[in-house]
Amino acid sequence: MRKNSINLANDINNQVEIAERAVITCMLHDASVLEDAITKLESTDFANIKYRFIFEAISSIFNDSNFPVSPLTVIEYISRNQEIKNNFSEYEIVINGLSAEYTSSANVAFDIDLVKEASIKRQLNRLCNEIIETDIDFTNFESQIIDFQNRFIDISSSKKTNQISKISEVVEAFEKHLTLLKTRDNSKLTGTDTGFKKINKVTDGFQPGDLIILAARPGTGKTAIALNFILNAAKSIKQSGNSKDTVVLFSLEMGSEQILERMTAHEAKVDISTIRNGRFDYVQEASIFNALSEIKTLPIQIHDASDVTINEIQSKLKQLKQTNNIKLVVVDYLQLLKSGNKALSGNRQQEVSTISRTLKVIARNLNTPIIALAQLSRKIEERGKTSDGENPKPMLSDLRESGSIEQDADLVTFLYQKFDDVKNDDDKEKINSEQDPTMSTNIQFLIAKHRNGSTAEIDLIFTKAFGEFSEIESSDFKGKN
Repeated sequence: MRKNSINLANDINNQVEIAERAVITCMLHDASVLEDAITKLESTDFANIKYRFIFEAISSIFNDSNFPVSPLTVIEYISRNQEIKNNFSEYEIVINGLSAEYTSSANVAFDIDLVKEASIKRQLNRLCNEIIETDIDFTNFESQIIDFQNRFIDISSSKKTNQISKISEVVEAFEKHLTLLKTRDNSKLTGTDTGFKKINKVTDGFQPGDLIILAARPGTGKTAIALNFILNAAKSIKQSGNSKDTVVLFSLEMGSEQILERMTAHEAKVDISTIRNGRFDYVQEASIFNALSEIKTLPIQIHDASDVTINEIQSKLKQLKQTNNIKLVVVDYLQLLKSGNKALSGNRQQEVSTISRTLKVIARNLNTPIIALAQLSRKIEERGKTSDGENPKPMLSDLRESGSIEQDADLVTFLYQKFDDVKNDDDKEKINSEQDPTMSTNIQFLIAKHRNGSTAEIDLIFTKAFGEFSEIESSDFKGKN
């Protein structure tokens, strides 16, 4: 058995060696192979050291449009490399030998894939050996695990497709896209359904790859509207019947039970305080348990660790992407996130900038919209109210610890309450004791930045007792404003 295993390993190594020779040979003689090979492979993908140097030489010549790639130009290029000066004759013999072997490039695509896959396997073997030999650091154990997870996912998904495209290819693909848009059912969105017709009209749903910032001062309903988005998206997925689609919530501020309380209040239309203290009547009880039965069937995943880092979020989403199509991610909230980089721990603005940039990269790489909730700075309160008693309207510069948040975001949105509901604590206590659970507040959903569309001001009704947002109609608003 052992002998058979050794023979099999030798056979595989021989196949890889043949594939590496074939790729280099075809690159030396067939210009049509160059772009595909250089896009999909790196020099380190070759096990043979000499092939690595030859690949690097071919890539450098290819990137310099003044010279064609040929055995002669590659030999000339390598002759100027001081690193292999003493072994130049060996490289010249190898290149001439490969040149003499060339017959056809018909199977080169298969050979390129084989070289890449063999490289991935070698990298995974090295990572496994490193894991085995690594001592457990009890003070930094979580960070070690996350690092190994990310490296494993990066290696296993490193097989590349063409990323450099001719404009003619881009135009052809875009023409097909436009044709699909022209013929599609206009009632269907191109992005994830927000559940709000007016928001959908401006955004066409939350778009794949977009980073969306949702900012407001505390108590305005950031988490509530984010949960509305999650529930609406999950219901849309359930209705579509796509079993692999899912939405994900990373909650750093509340535990999963608190989140479920809010979702239940929203779905059952029962005051959240009634659910929390268990003082519900038989009718409310039926509504609550019916709501729980419905929520249980929705494709929602919750991660409620309060100390999660951006690297952990990236790792968990990469793993989830292997088996699911992630339609929406919500992070509640951005300023509670840590970068996991100790070098940045003393500079919070730089750390937040790193986090926002990483969120944008995750959104793009996973092709999913990410909503990051954010706090507004106290600067907004310092501006004071208008002569009409209106609260100051949020601006992009009000984003707390903003750094590159505004720059990285595709969509920046604010929740804005034009007027306060109560003037002082005595009024607040009186209202809380006499309040109608259906009492509502007018909240504006402001789209202050829209990279691929227009800005907007959309009026919503916020029923705080249920954590419910709905679109305002002039005839059904019961609030003060």
